Amino acid sequence: MSEREVYLVRHGHDDHSYIDGDYNTSLTIRGVEAARHMGARMAVLLSDHDNSAIDIHTSSKKRSVETAEILGEELGKNRIEYALHVDERLKELYQGKIINIDKLSHQEKALLLQMAWEAFDERRVGGDLNYHFGDFQPEGLVHEDLRAFIEHPYGESQGEFSYRVGSVLYDTLLDARDEGSVPIIVTHRGGIREIRNIVYATNNDMPMGQYQECEMSGLKYCEIVRESVHDVSFSICALNNYLKTLKDSEG
Repeated sequence: MSEREVYLVRHGHDDHSYIDGDYNTSLTIRGVEAARHMGARMAVLLSDHDNSAIDIHTSSKKRSVETAEILGEELGKNRIEYALHVDERLKELYQGKIINIDKLSHQEKALLLQMAWEAFDERRVGGDLNYHFGDFQPEGLVHEDLRAFIEHPYGESQGEFSYRVGSVLYDTLLDARDEGSVPIIVTHRGGIREIRNIVYATNNDMPMGQYQECEMSGLKYCEIVRESVHDVSFSICALNNYLKTLKDSEG
């Protein structure tokens, strides 16, 4: 059995004043400060991994890249060598193109988006991998206010999101097994939750799913989540089969 730790980090606090379904804002001053504190904490955690290669994988969104770069600076101060990889696959779930909101206030936009997330999460937790974010047409009058809020063909489905995040974890675990590297993944709350679900399932030899133990509603900005993959080779095999199943289901 080969055990390997994976560090998951949520990006720092960013500017929430712009909402379009695919916003790409930078860290605030508060976010930069939190990232520096996180980097210092990470340097202490990594002191247990002498002579191991450190691989930082980050979402391509500005808030994540900036967080990862600050993390790298803090590691450098502690003479910890690392490699930084920017990966499009680690972006947050795509919410679709938000439309018809020119006359809405920021608060009204945020409320509609929150309602959209609640509808999506209900389907996600229920195991519906094919429900696309923002598709309110089948909901009758329940989500009448949300119609024409996100343009067809809407956002990503849970299955699409799980496939791309899972494929990053698969590649990362291969490197960890073959090269002995220590992976750090800087991403968004949804990505961290998905990785935790996959690790939980493979650690316990259970079907891939959305487990209550892995919900991350209270996850803070720049919080470090330390996960242990119990048997890397087994997890790689199980994850490979899961990804094939998702790919086949897409046709």
